Amino acid sequence: MTSRMVNCFTRIAVVTLALGATACGTPATSNSKANPTRSTPSVSSSPSSAGSSSASVCPTAHCPARVSGPSAPALPNPGVDLHSATAVALAEVEATWTLNTTTASGWYSGELAATAYMTQTYASSIRANPPVMSGDVTWSTWAAHQVTTSVAAAVEPIAASDPGGPIDTATSAYAKIAATVTPTGAGGWVGPSELWVTYVALARVDLGAIWQVTSTETVR
Repeated sequence: MTSRMVNCFTRIAVVTLALGATACGTPATSNSKANPTRSTPSVSSSPSSAGSSSASVCPTAHCPARVSGPSAPALPNPGVDLHSATAVALAEVEATWTLNTTTASGWYSGELAATAYMTQTYASSIRANPPVMSGDVTWSTWAAHQVTTSVAAAVEPIAASDPGGPIDTATSAYAKIAATVTPTGAGGWVGPSELWVTYVALARVDLGAIWQVTSTETVR
């Protein structure tokens, strides 16, 4: 599959990271999704600096309308152990890539579901910065086949060359999650699986608090 670098739109949404009180993913390459505070299937060609935001406006007259996000916050899956940083990281990635093209209009639906595992500030930034366009060629193909995705996510060791903090502390943690995303459509149609790797940073306010995602970076 080609990179989800959409010709009509490039989004970079950056916010100052802060740990929220309630529970609510970057160096870019041609196949990376670059955003220091959230890497999404709407990719960017270059990283941005904290505290700024920018977007390139669609140069054609045929771009879809801006996608609006729901006002109601997403809720964590009750089966997820929110006191486990690993469990929260896995759940965030799985939520991002668990998609149903018959009920959703684009990749943004996965982002919104994943906000259930983010800090309040981070989740708010996702809801406040929806993408200009809802999907791309891949999404259109999947939608034509009425695809739902299955996600197999697993933790991988963080190498010294990987982005993110290398050392966990009592209130901060880092995880590298590899997700294999398989699209299955109507009539037995099955598309090629995709492998995405997400680097997840998490934090909690104290030893008894739940873990929440503060940033992610996703690459092919």
